[in-house]
Amino acid sequence: SARPWPKRALNEALAQWSTALGLKSFRIARLFNFSRGKEAELVRIVLNLPDEVLEAFLLEVQLASVLGSMRVPAATQVLDNLASLPADYGAADGGSAVVGRRFRLPNMALECKFVVLDVIQEAKVKVRKDTFIKNIITSVRGRDLLLLRTLLDTRGTYQNLRKLVFSDVRDEAVRRQIIAHIQLHSAAEVAPQHRASLTARSPTPLTPHHIRPPTDTTLLKILSDIDDTLCCSGGPPGGCDRRFPSGTVYPGIIRLYYELDVSTDEAVRDEAREIAQ
Repeated sequence: SARPWPKRALNEALAQWSTALGLKSFRIARLFNFSRGKEAELVRIVLNLPDEVLEAFLLEVQLASVLGSMRVPAATQVLDNLASLPADYGAADGGSAVVGRRFRLPNMALECKFVVLDVIQEAKVKVRKDTFIKNIITSVRGRDLLLLRTLLDTRGTYQNLRKLVFSDVRDEAVRRQIIAHIQLHSAAEVAPQHRASLTARSPTPLTPHHIRPPTDTTLLKILSDIDDTLCCSGGPPGGCDRRFPSGTVYPGIIRLYYELDVSTDEAVRDEAREIAQ
């Protein structure tokens, strides 16, 4: 459940942010190259944010746009504050403290981690994001990891988990660590349900003839996306898959739609015959 946000602290942070930007509203996105002094002030505001208002603050301000207008050292400092882990994070003794350093990520709420990942993915800044992405994903496990994957894949844009792992992460070693973590901790959560569903299935292999619609439904309607579902987008802005030229129909997808259509027709005819009898 969402944690309550101290309104006074949040409003003060938002007021400081809009003042530092020189804007009447913190929601206005007319951003230009910042002076070093303005960069330092914006970084200071983020670094001094109380943990309990961080998520609300990130939801209100357009941090990705601001980072895109910053120089690399300042943007890196912000991301380092939001998405760094101590070297011994996850150790058996639970130690995670470093003298003189505060790490937000270990105690950050899941929703806030998602918002930070979204900022990292959206920010057009030449910062190596690999380690920050890995830190956030590997700090989440079990059901929370399943939820994080769902949040990343349901934003309504071409940004998704696949693009995050296979495009935004450039270091192959880091990518392997992320994939291994997802496989290990997602499997640990999903496996019991998957095994239960397998044991509940009929021993007879399912074919299109076994697929029966509900008795009050006679048609199957397929709702399908186009880019990166039916056809390859070729990359942004339509999607994120660059494996094929733009507009290439994915191998097997037409056959899949055909089988769904044929199986529905056969099931409808079977149902009609049963009703007639």
